[in-house]
Amino acid sequence: MEIPIKKPSEVLVYGYLGRFSKEKGILELLDFFSSINSKLFLAGNGPLENEVADLIKSKPTIVNLGVFQTSEMATFFNQIDVLIIPSFEEAGPLVAIEAMAAGKIILATKVGALEERLAETQNQFWFDINNKKSFEESISKIETLDTETFYQIQKQLRKRYLENYSNEKIKNDYKKLLP
Repeated sequence: MEIPIKKPSEVLVYGYLGRFSKEKGILELLDFFSSINSKLFLAGNGPLENEVADLIKSKPTIVNLGVFQTSEMATFFNQIDVLIIPSFEEAGPLVAIEAMAAGKIILATKVGALEERLAETQNQFWFDINNKKSFEESISKIETLDTETFYQIQKQLRKRYLENYSNEKIKNDYKKLLP
């Protein structure tokens, strides 16, 4: 199912999709987000689930949507404008490719293959997980994008996904390797 690329919400909605664990930076994200007045949707679970629940109890702008099955990812991505990846360490991450496929802007730490994946796009919204100010500056950059620029970045991300990471592209690459 293709997620249509749509203009951003009047007030941007942010999302986190992943494990609630230390290396994913979820607790730091919640701390950083406590001073942001936008909505943050969380999707996932993990060993820090109780701590996450405690931290967001008194924060009506942060909502835990629970766990999404792979078949329900479109539902999550249709609800957000920007995906946040606050990880300390990653190989990929796969969620970035899913966000690119959905045409969602990505705000992230410079982990794994992210810099390479986003290199040829205007999606250059990075922050240091150990520096709240860098997070706030990147949020500000995203928040001040005009609607047309935001939309162009979304289209770039979808295009980059289709050209480099889609199932069809990977299948064709494997076929070329086989004798």
